[in-house]
Amino acid sequence: KGYECDEALGIQYYVDIDVTGLKCVDPKAVLAVKKKIADVIHCHDDEWVAEGGCCGITRSFVCARACDVAACPAESPRNPLNYGRLAIENATESTKCAVAKCQYGFVAVDDNGSLLFEYPAHTHTVSCSATGKWSVSATEKHSYVMCKGKPKPCSDKCTNKPWQTSSLKATSPAIRDGCEYSCPAGQALSRRNGKWAITLTSAKCTPRGILTDNGLITDRIGCMKCDVPDGPIVRQLERTNRNTKPGISTKCVLRCPKGYDLRYRENESDRFLAPGNVLYRQIRASENFWITRNGFVLTRSFRYDCV
Repeated sequence: KGYECDEALGIQYYVDIDVTGLKCVDPKAVLAVKKKIADVIHCHDDEWVAEGGCCGITRSFVCARACDVAACPAESPRNPLNYGRLAIENATESTKCAVAKCQYGFVAVDDNGSLLFEYPAHTHTVSCSATGKWSVSATEKHSYVMCKGKPKPCSDKCTNKPWQTSSLKATSPAIRDGCEYSCPAGQALSRRNGKWAITLTSAKCTPRGILTDNGLITDRIGCMKCDVPDGPIVRQLERTNRNTKPGISTKCVLRCPKGYDLRYRENESDRFLAPGNVLYRQIRASENFWITRNGFVLTRSFRYDCV
C-alpha cells in the first residue's frame, strides 16, 4: 500500500566496488518485488537477490512511486478563499493510495487557484496517483483539487421536468443540489438545441430561469447518455509542424489542456479556425457531432487538435 508500480519506469545496473545491483532511473522511484518494497537488489552467484521488505532470489522486479499522503498536495499554492483544503486519508490495503473526500463535491483548480472544473456533489472522493496528481478516473487527473463549501439554500423555482423535442427527449431529469444541477455517472447535462440537444458543463437555477455555462437562459435541462468516453480524443490535424495535444473529453464536453488552443479544419486547403477551447456535443436522433460555442457543427470530415 502507498505505492503504485509502473512497468514503464526504467531500471538500470550500477556497480559499487565489488557489488553489482539494480536501481530505478527515476530517483523518486523504488524497487518492488511481488508488491513489496525492496531496499536493495544485488547480484549474488549469478542471481538477483532482494533484501528489505521482501527478500530472496527473484527474477521479477519493477519500479514503484509513492502515492500516499505526502505525494499529492492538499491545496493550490494560492489558496482561493471560496474553497477548502482537502483532508487526506492514509493509503490502506483496500484503497492502495491516499484518498481525499469532500462532502459537497470538489473542484479542480490551477496553481493560481483559478477554477478549471467543478464536479457535482455526488462525486466526492478522489485518489492520489504516483504522478503527484489527484485522479478522478483512469484518464482524468488534476494537480490541485479542493473542496466545495456547503451549498446555500436555493429558493429560486425552476422546473425539474427534462427537455423534449420533436425528435428526441432527455434520458432522465437533472439532479438538483441547492441551485446547482448535475447528472449521474455516464450521463451529461444537456439542453434543447432546435430539434436536437447540446451538452453543458454546468447549469444553475436563477430567478430568470436555468442559467447555463455559456450564459444562455433556458427553461429546461436534462441528462443524456454520453456517447464519448472520458479521456483524450484524437482527430489529428494533418501536415502541421506545430506541437499538438489531443483534447480531453469530460461528460461529452471537450477541452484543450492549459496553454493550448483548439484548431479545426475540414480539408488540407482550409485555413485553421479558432472556435475557442471548448467543444460541446450535439445530440441527434442518429449520429452525434461536436459543435462550437457559436453553433458551428464539426461533421465527420473535420479534424481538430490542441495547438
